Amino acid sequence: MSMPPSSPPGEYGLVSTRDANDEGIPLVALRKLAGRGVLQRVGHGLYRDTTVPTSDLDQYALAVRLVGEGAFVMGDSVLAMHNLALVNPPRITVGTPVRVWRQVPTFVRTVRRVLPPEALTVDEGTRRCTTHEATREE
Repeated sequence: MSMPPSSPPGEYGLVSTRDANDEGIPLVALRKLAGRGVLQRVGHGLYRDTTVPTSDLDQYALAVRLVGEGAFVMGDSVLAMHNLALVNPPRITVGTPVRVWRQVPTFVRTVRRVLPPEALTVDEGTRRCTTHEATREE
């Protein structure tokens, strides 16, 4: 069974240029919507729909999408995502099976990590390691 993408297109109002291309939407349309203020550019090839209400989980979905394909929330960040952490970590830890060459914001900490499929899940539209796996890490 293959894992779904890090988060579905449009989840949390996040749309990548790849999502748009897959849906047959020209990239120039994204740029025009960004120019009008409907979309906000939040990273390389990633936009956020400003009309979608925000939630407490937006930052986790954004962190995963910024890191890229195969990324997932891990460690204390998984616990914080569910209000199970004793303190909220200052940065969101995102695991990825590949090296990340692109620059990510300072609130994201990337860790190169390969986990078996049974240690990963999708919760609230964001790919993450299981809570059991999160308590074993770091």
